[in-house]
Amino acid sequence: MLRDSLHRSAGCAAASLRYVLLAGVLMSGTAMGDSAPHAAAESPAFQGHSAEMAMRDPAAEQRHRALFFDSVDLEIGTPGLPCDHVRRSKPHAVAGIGYVVLLMARADRAALLRVWFPPGDAASSDDARAKALAALATHWPGAVLQSADLRQFHWCR
Repeated sequence: MLRDSLHRSAGCAAASLRYVLLAGVLMSGTAMGDSAPHAAAESPAFQGHSAEMAMRDPAAEQRHRALFFDSVDLEIGTPGLPCDHVRRSKPHAVAGIGYVVLLMARADRAALLRVWFPPGDAASSDDARAKALAALATHWPGAVLQSADLRQFHWCR
């Protein structure tokens, strides 16, 4: 009787060990040649961001990054984030129409200036551009404007 009991408990332990090993193999992705762990290790951290980037052509993505995220020499105003992608599904997340103006100027050196206009601070694209040029004249007197880029966007709350 003791022998039968030991045999059954050893069988249970062996079966349990088999299940643990099988679960480990399945979770590691090595079963059936699964390459998911390898792909996950090389995939970008911002899966949604890369999907959003894929929707834009490279030139549009470069412009978007320059307007909103790349470093500049001087930033004026409170930075904002575009909510254009959620304005239909979450209209409560949108504060209104805002503007961002990126100016490249040259005085003693080339410099980038980013000016933010939250909703209500600029009436139109032309108004935002004029106010950004005034800010350039204030912060860098004598600077010569080389290029300007402007974007109107739905400003996140």
